[in-house]
Amino acid sequence: MDLTGATLEGAKLFRGHLSGANLIKANLTNADLISANLTSANLREANLREAKLSQSNLREAILRQAILRQANLITANLTGANLTGADLTGAELTGANLTGANLTGTNLTGANLRRAIFREGNLTGATLTRAVLRGADLRGADLTGVIGADLTGAILRDDQMQQGRQPTQGVAYEIHNAFDNFETKKRITLLLLDNRTNQKFIIKKVFMIIQTIYLNRISAHYFHQNKNKN
Repeated sequence: MDLTGATLEGAKLFRGHLSGANLIKANLTNADLISANLTSANLREANLREAKLSQSNLREAILRQAILRQANLITANLTGANLTGADLTGAELTGANLTGANLTGTNLTGANLRRAIFREGNLTGATLTRAVLRGADLRGADLTGVIGADLTGAILRDDQMQQGRQPTQGVAYEIHNAFDNFETKKRITLLLLDNRTNQKFIIKKVFMIIQTIYLNRISAHYFHQNKNKN
Protein backbone atom coordinates (compact mmCIF):
# COMPACT_ATOMS: atom_id res chain seq x y z
CA MET A 1 0.00 0.00 0.00
CA ASP A 2 1.59 3.27 -1.12
CA LEU A 3 0.44 6.29 0.91
CA THR A 4 3.55 8.41 0.43
CA GLY A 5 2.81 12.02 1.41
CA ALA A 6 -0.86 11.23 2.09
CA THR A 7 -2.90 13.69 4.17
CA LEU A 8 -4.56 11.62 6.89
CA GLU A 9 -4.87 14.24 9.60
CA GLY A 10 -7.38 13.12 12.23
CA ALA A 11 -8.11 9.92 10.30
CA LYS A 12 -10.03 7.17 12.11
CA LEU A 13 -7.84 4.12 11.60
CA PHE A 14 -8.70 2.23 14.77
CA ARG A 15 -7.42 -1.34 14.39
CA GLY A 16 -6.39 -0.48 10.84
CA HIS A 17 -4.37 -3.02 8.84
CA LEU A 18 -1.37 -1.07 7.53
CA SER A 19 1.30 -3.73 7.76
CA GLY A 20 4.14 -2.94 5.37
CA ALA A 21 2.44 0.25 4.16
CA ASN A 22 4.52 3.05 2.66
CA LEU A 23 3.64 6.16 4.69
CA ILE A 24 6.77 8.21 4.03
CA LYS A 25 6.13 11.89 4.88
CA ALA A 26 2.42 11.16 5.45
CA ASN A 27 0.48 13.58 7.65
CA LEU A 28 -1.13 11.54 10.45
CA THR A 29 -1.48 14.37 12.95
CA ASN A 30 -3.99 13.45 15.66
CA ALA A 31 -4.92 10.26 13.80
CA ASP A 32 -6.64 7.43 15.68
CA LEU A 33 -4.35 4.42 15.22
CA ILE A 34 -5.23 2.63 18.44
CA SER A 35 -4.52 -1.11 18.14
CA ALA A 36 -3.52 -0.61 14.49
CA ASN A 37 -1.21 -3.08 12.74
CA LEU A 38 1.75 -1.10 11.39
CA THR A 39 4.24 -3.96 11.37
CA SER A 40 7.21 -3.12 9.09
CA ALA A 41 5.43 0.03 7.86
CA ASN A 42 7.64 2.81 6.47
CA LEU A 43 6.81 6.02 8.37
CA ARG A 44 10.03 7.86 7.63
CA GLU A 45 9.58 11.62 8.21
CA ALA A 46 5.85 11.09 8.80
CA ASN A 47 4.01 13.58 11.00
CA LEU A 48 2.37 11.70 13.88
CA ARG A 49 2.03 14.63 16.25
CA GLU A 50 -0.56 13.84 18.97
CA ALA A 51 -1.46 10.60 17.19
CA LYS A 52 -3.21 7.91 19.22
CA LEU A 53 -1.06 4.79 18.90
CA SER A 54 -1.75 3.00 22.17
CA GLN A 55 -1.63 -0.80 21.87
CA SER A 56 -0.56 -0.48 18.22
CA ASN A 57 1.86 -2.92 16.60
CA LEU A 58 4.87 -1.06 15.17
CA ARG A 59 7.21 -4.03 15.23
CA GLU A 60 10.20 -3.36 12.93
CA ALA A 61 8.53 -0.19 11.60
CA ILE A 62 10.71 2.54 10.09
CA LEU A 63 10.18 5.83 11.94
CA ARG A 64 13.40 7.62 11.02
CA GLN A 65 13.04 11.38 11.65
CA ALA A 66 9.31 10.95 12.24
CA ILE A 67 7.48 13.54 14.35
CA LEU A 68 5.75 11.93 17.32
CA ARG A 69 5.46 14.91 19.65
CA GLN A 70 2.81 14.31 22.36
CA ALA A 71 1.86 11.02 20.67
CA ASN A 72 0.17 8.35 22.79
CA LEU A 73 2.09 5.08 22.54
CA ILE A 74 0.98 3.40 25.77
CA THR A 75 1.80 -0.34 25.63
CA ALA A 76 2.65 -0.05 21.91
CA ASN A 77 4.88 -2.75 20.40
CA LEU A 78 7.97 -1.06 18.91
CA THR A 79 10.21 -4.12 19.01
CA GLY A 80 13.06 -3.67 16.53
CA ALA A 81 11.66 -0.37 15.25
CA ASN A 82 13.97 2.24 13.72
CA LEU A 83 13.39 5.59 15.46
CA THR A 84 16.68 7.21 14.49
CA GLY A 85 16.39 10.98 14.78
CA ALA A 86 12.68 10.84 15.60
CA ASP A 87 11.06 13.56 17.73
CA LEU A 88 9.12 12.07 20.66
CA THR A 89 9.03 15.19 22.80
CA GLY A 90 6.35 14.82 25.45
CA ALA A 91 5.25 11.45 24.08
CA GLU A 92 3.47 8.92 26.31
CA LEU A 93 5.29 5.57 26.15
CA THR A 94 4.24 3.99 29.43
CA GLY A 95 4.63 0.23 29.18
CA ALA A 96 5.75 0.36 25.53
CA ASN A 97 8.01 -2.43 24.26
CA LEU A 98 11.10 -1.05 22.49
CA THR A 99 13.25 -4.16 22.76
CA GLY A 100 16.07 -3.96 20.22
CA ALA A 101 14.79 -0.64 18.86
CA ASN A 102 17.18 1.91 17.34
CA LEU A 103 16.72 5.29 19.05
CA THR A 104 20.01 6.85 17.96
CA GLY A 105 19.74 10.62 18.24
CA THR A 106 16.06 10.41 19.18
CA ASN A 107 14.54 13.34 21.09
CA LEU A 108 12.65 12.03 24.13
CA THR A 109 12.53 15.30 26.05
CA GLY A 110 9.77 15.20 28.66
CA ALA A 111 8.56 11.79 27.49
CA ASN A 112 6.86 9.42 29.92
CA LEU A 113 8.84 6.18 29.73
CA ARG A 114 7.58 4.51 32.91
CA ARG A 115 7.94 0.74 32.69
CA ALA A 116 8.91 0.93 29.01
CA ILE A 117 11.21 -1.87 27.82
CA PHE A 118 14.44 -0.82 26.06
CA ARG A 119 16.33 -4.11 26.40
CA GLU A 120 19.24 -4.37 23.93
CA GLY A 121 18.10 -1.07 22.40
CA ASN A 122 20.37 1.60 20.96
CA LEU A 123 19.90 5.01 22.60
CA THR A 124 23.24 6.46 21.49
CA GLY A 125 23.08 10.26 21.61
CA ALA A 126 19.38 10.28 22.56
CA THR A 127 18.03 13.29 24.48
CA LEU A 128 16.23 12.28 27.69
CA THR A 129 15.99 15.63 29.45
CA ARG A 130 13.05 15.60 31.90
CA ALA A 131 12.02 12.15 30.65
CA VAL A 132 10.50 9.87 33.31
CA LEU A 133 12.34 6.54 33.39
CA ARG A 134 11.08 5.05 36.64
CA GLY A 135 10.64 1.32 36.19
CA ALA A 136 11.99 1.43 32.61
CA ASP A 137 13.97 -1.69 31.65
CA LEU A 138 17.30 -0.55 30.17
CA ARG A 139 19.22 -3.78 30.62
CA GLY A 140 21.66 -4.27 27.78
CA ALA A 141 20.76 -0.93 26.16
CA ASP A 142 23.51 1.26 24.66
CA LEU A 143 23.37 4.59 26.51
CA THR A 144 26.53 6.07 24.98
CA GLY A 145 26.32 9.87 24.80
CA VAL A 146 22.79 10.05 26.20
CA ILE A 147 21.85 13.64 27.09
CA GLY A 148 20.11 14.73 30.32
CA ALA A 149 18.99 11.28 31.51
CA ASP A 150 17.73 10.89 35.08
CA LEU A 151 17.97 7.14 35.63
CA THR A 152 16.35 7.21 39.07
CA GLY A 153 14.27 4.07 39.43
CA ALA A 154 15.33 2.66 36.05
CA ILE A 155 16.36 -1.00 35.77
CA LEU A 156 19.94 -1.30 34.52
CA ARG A 157 21.01 -4.67 35.96
CA ASP A 158 19.47 -8.10 36.51
CA ASP A 159 19.92 -7.86 40.28
CA GLN A 160 17.61 -4.84 40.38
CA MET A 161 14.79 -7.07 39.16
CA GLN A 162 15.28 -9.28 42.21
CA GLN A 163 15.30 -6.34 44.62
CA GLY A 164 11.98 -4.87 43.48
CA ARG A 165 8.76 -6.23 42.13
CA GLN A 166 8.82 -8.03 38.84
CA PRO A 167 7.21 -6.08 35.97
CA THR A 168 3.56 -7.03 35.62
CA GLN A 169 3.94 -9.15 32.50
CA GLY A 170 3.50 -12.84 31.69
CA VAL A 171 0.08 -14.36 32.27
CA ALA A 172 -1.70 -11.04 32.76
CA TYR A 173 -0.42 -9.72 29.42
CA GLU A 174 -1.50 -12.94 27.70
CA ILE A 175 -5.01 -12.45 29.09
CA HIS A 176 -4.96 -8.79 28.02
CA ASN A 177 -3.95 -9.60 24.45
CA ALA A 178 -6.61 -12.30 24.12
CA PHE A 179 -9.49 -9.83 24.23
CA ASP A 180 -10.90 -7.91 21.27
CA ASN A 181 -13.24 -5.75 23.31
CA PHE A 182 -11.52 -2.36 23.55
CA GLU A 183 -13.08 -1.38 26.87
CA THR A 184 -11.94 -4.67 28.40
CA LYS A 185 -8.39 -4.15 27.10
CA LYS A 186 -8.37 -0.58 28.40
CA ARG A 187 -9.37 -1.62 31.92
CA ILE A 188 -6.84 -4.45 32.02
CA THR A 189 -4.12 -2.12 30.67
CA LEU A 190 -4.70 0.29 33.55
CA LEU A 191 -4.18 -2.61 35.95
CA LEU A 192 -0.99 -3.70 34.19
CA LEU A 193 0.46 -0.22 34.46
CA ASP A 194 -0.29 0.19 38.15
CA ASN A 195 3.02 -0.44 39.89
CA ARG A 196 1.26 -1.01 43.21
CA THR A 197 -0.17 -4.28 41.96
CA ASN A 198 1.45 -7.67 41.60
CA GLN A 199 0.82 -10.52 39.18
CA LYS A 200 -1.50 -12.53 41.48
CA PHE A 201 -3.60 -9.48 42.31
CA ILE A 202 -3.85 -8.47 38.65
CA ILE A 203 -5.03 -11.90 37.49
CA LYS A 204 -7.69 -11.92 40.22
CA LYS A 205 -8.89 -8.44 39.20
CA VAL A 206 -8.83 -9.35 35.49
CA PHE A 207 -11.20 -12.25 36.06
CA MET A 208 -13.46 -10.00 38.14
CA ILE A 209 -13.59 -7.55 35.22
CA ILE A 210 -14.36 -10.35 32.77
CA GLN A 211 -17.08 -11.73 35.02
CA THR A 212 -18.71 -8.30 35.41
CA ILE A 213 -18.64 -7.60 31.67
CA TYR A 214 -20.18 -10.92 30.69
CA LEU A 215 -22.82 -10.79 33.43
CA ASN A 216 -23.80 -7.35 32.13
CA ARG A 217 -24.00 -8.74 28.60
CA ILE A 218 -26.22 -11.63 29.72
CA SER A 219 -28.48 -9.24 31.66
CA ALA A 220 -28.76 -6.95 28.65
CA HIS A 221 -29.56 -9.91 26.38
CA TYR A 222 -32.44 -11.11 28.60
CA PHE A 223 -33.71 -7.57 29.07
CA HIS A 224 -34.01 -7.07 25.30
CA GLN A 225 -35.64 -10.50 24.88
CA ASN A 226 -38.28 -9.73 27.51
CA LYS A 227 -38.81 -6.28 26.08
CA ASN A 228 -39.45 -7.73 22.62
CA LYS A 229 -41.94 -10.26 24.07
CA ASN A 230 -43.88 -7.45 25.74
